[in-house]
Amino acid sequence: MKTQQILIVLALFISFSSVAQIKIPNKNVRTKESVNTKTDLRVKTITTLKESRNLLRPSLKRPDTQGLSVKEATYHKKLHRLVVELDKNLAECLRLEEQNKELNEEMQTIRAKIKKTNVNLRQEKLKTRLNQLDNKYDNLNIQREDCHQDSEMLQISLKETINQREQNIQLTTNMINSIYRSLKVLDRW
Repeated sequence: MKTQQILIVLALFISFSSVAQIKIPNKNVRTKESVNTKTDLRVKTITTLKESRNLLRPSLKRPDTQGLSVKEATYHKKLHRLVVELDKNLAECLRLEEQNKELNEEMQTIRAKIKKTNVNLRQEKLKTRLNQLDNKYDNLNIQREDCHQDSEMLQISLKETINQREQNIQLTTNMINSIYRSLKVLDRW
């Protein structure tokens, strides 16, 4: 079980340190450097999400609660439920990031066609399509940000559950040590 907790914390660390801090620059700024930066950030985000999901994979197995107290079993079931929820959320974030990347590539292709096309009618059709894609892109970014926020909330919940568990273990250990010392004193008496 300790290995499972270490894997979960490692996956959380990777998710927090990378995904939560990645912000795609303003889409209205269209310089070559900003496009390259956005592409690099998208690739990094997708890679981070995949890596985090791979680290969580061993923790997705149902915990073996046989022989554990009711409190211990409840803790492991709650932890497992949160991990499964986080994995689903990361899968959704990954799907949105990949969809975002594809949509952005399509928008770049249309922009390139607009620059090359001289015929006004064709340009208008392309601009209309670009506006539709731009709206879809905006909606997708809102969904993507919501998904990342949900992921952060799940990560916080998981961390709190693990920290609470560690505190309970420490309290139990202190109580056992106190009882043991008391018994030692009583034995000497």
